[in-house]
Amino acid sequence: PTALIQIAIRSTVDHKYEESCYIVDLLVLDSNSFTLLNTIFSELCRDENIIKILQGVRNDVIELCNSYPTYMGFRQWKSCLDTNAMFKVLNPETSQLVSLKNLVKKYLHADLIKAQQLSDWSIRPLTEEQCLYACCDAVVLLRLYDVMAHEAYCLQTNNHTEKDSSPSNDNSNNSNNSYDNTTTNSNPPPRDRSESTTNSNP
Repeated sequence: PTALIQIAIRSTVDHKYEESCYIVDLLVLDSNSFTLLNTIFSELCRDENIIKILQGVRNDVIELCNSYPTYMGFRQWKSCLDTNAMFKVLNPETSQLVSLKNLVKKYLHADLIKAQQLSDWSIRPLTEEQCLYACCDAVVLLRLYDVMAHEAYCLQTNNHTEKDSSPSNDNSNNSNNSYDNTTTNSNPPPRDRSESTTNSNP
């Protein structure tokens, strides 16, 4: 069964973005905790004002539903974006799925270290390295959304400009995005909705 759910959250506090990450260890929850989690997920997943960003959403949702068939909170998702779907919009010539590691390399210009992926996730408690690995997998989805949404915005703007002006007046927008563990230098289109990412199974 699915062992972990990682949730990275970005919210606006005093006009500044704040990010936090939570790890839900499904293997240690009792029935009361699962009932509470089901209620929370039902509200989160159905809230259209919260953008949910996932990698491989279809497989994750199917596995969650198969692992915990009596909990309906995992079954209804609204305002959900898959990074692979975004990649296909930006790269329509691509038909294959792209790994999270490769997306991070392409858009954030960073190497996502996956050494902990092969560690034993059945042993409790989880190590600090495992927890950091799990959180990183969720947080980078927020950063990917920043860069990919910005690129989509620029492409849309350029397309409109090309339609409304002659080639001599066309201006191209080049984005120079960099990634570190605290911030992203990209400037996505303005938004006033909270964002969250969920990941399951490191």
